[in-house]
Amino acid sequence: MDQILDSTAGLFADTEGWAAMLRRCGKVFSAIEPGGRIGVIAAGSLAGALARYDGDIMVWAIKEDGLEVAYRPYVAGEQMADILFVVDDQVLGGLHNASEENLSGRLSARSKGGKMMLYFLIGRDDLEDAGYFEFLETVGLSFLGPCR
Repeated sequence: MDQILDSTAGLFADTEGWAAMLRRCGKVFSAIEPGGRIGVIAAGSLAGALARYDGDIMVWAIKEDGLEVAYRPYVAGEQMADILFVVDDQVLGGLHNASEENLSGRLSARSKGGKMMLYFLIGRDDLEDAGYFEFLETVGLSFLGPCR
């Protein structure tokens, strides 16, 4: 078990590997306006993930000239990203190895399989203005918003 956790921690901290994935999949993120931030937390198992999470958040920052990977300590209640993916170890590995052709399928299949949770940390209008609706549609995740 410790070996699995060590390999997951190493995978999560692989800045160069994540930067390479973001370069490979750049078109997928192109709808998001510069300044956008997508957070990723690898929580091992998702049961109560955020309630007991004590680690770093990986942030994929959308810049004018591409995407950037950064890490910060996770602080509950602090808005560190606009949307937040909380993924299990299997999803983390799939995302790390994703290509532009299969990123969408990996995200949508994992959300349907209960191995990933998605949190919206900014309001509906801000999500729409920043291009997240188009991004979510591209990766096969729908956002219906509140009932009207």
